[in-house]
Amino acid sequence: HIHGLLGSIPALLHPNPEQIMIIGLGSGGTPHTIGVNPATERIKIIELLGAELPVLKQYAKRSAGRALNRLFDDPRYEIIVGDGRRELTVSDDKFDIIEADAIQPWRSRAGMLYSQEFFQEVQSHLKPEGFFVQWDVGAGAQQTMQSVFPYVTRVGMGDNLWILIGSDRPVFFDKELLIERLKQPQVVNFLKEAEIDPVKVRRDVRQAIVQPFDSQVQKQKPYNTDLFPRGEYYLNQ
Repeated sequence: HIHGLLGSIPALLHPNPEQIMIIGLGSGGTPHTIGVNPATERIKIIELLGAELPVLKQYAKRSAGRALNRLFDDPRYEIIVGDGRRELTVSDDKFDIIEADAIQPWRSRAGMLYSQEFFQEVQSHLKPEGFFVQWDVGAGAQQTMQSVFPYVTRVGMGDNLWILIGSDRPVFFDKELLIERLKQPQVVNFLKEAEIDPVKVRRDVRQAIVQPFDSQVQKQKPYNTDLFPRGEYYLNQ
């Protein structure tokens, strides 16, 4: 359910998310459900651990994993084995949404996906009205995003899930609009096929806590850089 929220909510929040990039395939939940919006034409998924692909394909053949079949059958999804940050560096593509559902910031080398330099690279690959989304994992992620993006919004939903949305312009978390989109037949059918309960998603949206931040206030606070990844090995404690 958490990964269903991480995928579907950003895709329905954006007015026209034609091009999407996801860093991190994981168990497939987030990249799968970010395809919920009928307007989306392409979803580029970057995964560092190539061994995940044959495992997920085998799992999708079992009854417990049948929801993942769309991830491999839908031509909109493109799965690339590689490094997410490198893919941004070498590519000229622009996206409406970029989302990182990656490893925890205290893991070794994770700092390169939570640093100011990484967020600047992400920012350069966003279209007008585009935004970046990531799980609010703490360890300076909020301050670091605010040092790059003029507008950052923190949203809390069910199961202790907090996400950060960064953009060059304000991103309005319109609960009523999201709920209406979550009632559309195509959206409901997609979520049910993904074995995500649309009623529970709508409930979490209604109860969401929205916290827009003033980036100017945060600019003097410590943030993560490539050279000083404060989250790694609990250096931030």
